[in-house]
Amino acid sequence: VSATVNGRTFGGNVNLFDRIGTNNAYDDMLIYSELQQPDVMPISNYIRLNDLQGGSIVGKAGLMSDLVVFAERGIFRLNVPSADPTGWSLVESEPNLGCTQPYSIKQWKNGVFFAGTDNIYYISPNFEFVAISENWRDQYQSVITNTTDTNQTVIEIDNNNERLLVKYGSEDEAINIMDLNNVIEVKEIKQLITDKNLLQFFNQIILLANRQNSIIDNTPIHSMAIEVHSEPILSDHESDDDDE
Repeated sequence: VSATVNGRTFGGNVNLFDRIGTNNAYDDMLIYSELQQPDVMPISNYIRLNDLQGGSIVGKAGLMSDLVVFAERGIFRLNVPSADPTGWSLVESEPNLGCTQPYSIKQWKNGVFFAGTDNIYYISPNFEFVAISENWRDQYQSVITNTTDTNQTVIEIDNNNERLLVKYGSEDEAINIMDLNNVIEVKEIKQLITDKNLLQFFNQIILLANRQNSIIDNTPIHSMAIEVHSEPILSDHESDDDDE
């Protein structure tokens, strides 16, 4: 799980190995790259969040110029100076919410979507948490409560059509599609339709995660095309009427 903020890449759940191969895991540690060198992460470039008592780090995302860290039992907004990350500081925190589904963390414009344990939320640029799945909250909670696989909940954004696509928990019958068009306030996001035709795409994401045991944010897919009776329901490009 990684995120890039102010020219530095941040990783979490750090594993350190000594010369004889002994592994030390730190699930409350962030490690960051050298400035503008995302592949260079010295062992001395780290931030420990053990005092925040949020549990294991699940994911990270940029929020304006700050870094949001998602943990099992808390969500934290850190200010990390690009010139000297050792001077980081905790700006705000939300100890009453947590996240266990790393594939649900998705940046959109100046905020971030994520799947919480009781609702799907949008974090505004002001670090306000807005619940957006109120219309189907009971169903969401009943499914997510029994979800133990961290790869089961996936949120993607269809940028071309301004739609939020949600496949949550062990729910294997439907995808929730939410409208992001003309959103003046985030609370105006509404559920549009349940579409089973997208399940194939999300199941492929989960299968890839299980095989690689890694987050797909390194190769994000923002739009996709799935053949349904020879008609694509989503596409990265508008179809051309001209014959090749």
